[in-house]
Amino acid sequence: MPGLASIHINPISPQALVMTCSAGGACPDMTAVVSSVIQLLKPDGTTRPLSVTISNKTPASLVLTHLFQTGDLDQVGVYKAYVVHTLPVGQVRGDTQTITVLDNFK
Repeated sequence: MPGLASIHINPISPQALVMTCSAGGACPDMTAVVSSVIQLLKPDGTTRPLSVTISNKTPASLVLTHLFQTGDLDQVGVYKAYVVHTLPVGQVRGDTQTITVLDNFK
């Protein structure tokens, strides 16, 4: 996920995850996205949905922002994440991305 160099456990707020999602292939017009959520798979196998704010919608892309909360990144290791967009015609899942979390912030 672009824009994040190194992340530590429970980062000092308001560190944000910002993703730009682009339409591709048979993907519908991104202005039709009603809501989005980031599904996060933690290193221990548990999952956590991350709420997002949607901005800058165009037919080809949109921007999602999530402000990290305590508990989002509470384990050292590799996290996997993907976006699920809800549209009037159903849901579209994005590609899986990885985030590496280092030790406690010092």
